[in-house]
Amino acid sequence: MKYIIFLCSTVLFLSSCEDIIDLPVKDAEPKYVIEADLHNLSNKQIIKISQTTRLNDVRPKKGIDQARVQVENSKGQINRFSHIGEGNYINLNFKPVEGERYKLNVNIDGELFTAYSTMPKYVEVDTLGFVEENVFGKEYYFLVVRFQDPPEEANFYKYNMSVNNGAMEFINVSSDKFNNGLNVEHRLSNKDNDLKEGDEVKLTRSTIDSAVYKYWNEYQMTSLASASPGNPTSNISNGALGFFSVRHTEEYEVKVPGFLK
Repeated sequence: MKYIIFLCSTVLFLSSCEDIIDLPVKDAEPKYVIEADLHNLSNKQIIKISQTTRLNDVRPKKGIDQARVQVENSKGQINRFSHIGEGNYINLNFKPVEGERYKLNVNIDGELFTAYSTMPKYVEVDTLGFVEENVFGKEYYFLVVRFQDPPEEANFYKYNMSVNNGAMEFINVSSDKFNNGLNVEHRLSNKDNDLKEGDEVKLTRSTIDSAVYKYWNEYQMTSLASASPGNPTSNISNGALGFFSVRHTEEYEVKVPGFLK
């Protein structure tokens, strides 16, 4: 038997939305990895650039410190990123806007890597809540997100979650391929499916474009236990790994309630 409680949606603008990402890369020859995950929540944007190492190297990746990095909008306005160490590049005065298409340019020792991403319109949440379900004799809690999917276009959604002020971790991506224009319910849990009564849950919900969805969908479908996991399809040119994403994100904070027994 299950019990469900729906709560009013509350948006909290948190101080940071940096995700902990461990990209699975499997290559015999070194390749550049570009992690460019831009968002609308602040003016602080960080792009990470590294290079894979050979399989017998104790370091899985090494930071690239001599790149030239910039992001350009459709009007030709350029936002340059400055190196701050260990392959991290920062811009403190750049907030992407909805509907704009951006171009990433990375130059590493004369090699040019480019990618494009558009920030989609955000799809508002109607309700947030929790459901308790008995699965094979054990109780599990799931965070439930309900919303009306727009019928006029394809939509793609990405979720990250933090529990009790832990790291913000990737949880799930979804598309509206089979529920376009419908009332939609997404059920989410943390990676270990161990949410419990009283847990403080922070959720980031993003709308992303189709190329970014393809990357993260392949990521979540890849079995990390496999002996030779494949690299997700990058939207960056010239053989680079990683991704360029400009996402529209909102942040929510909710608490797992007590359920009547």
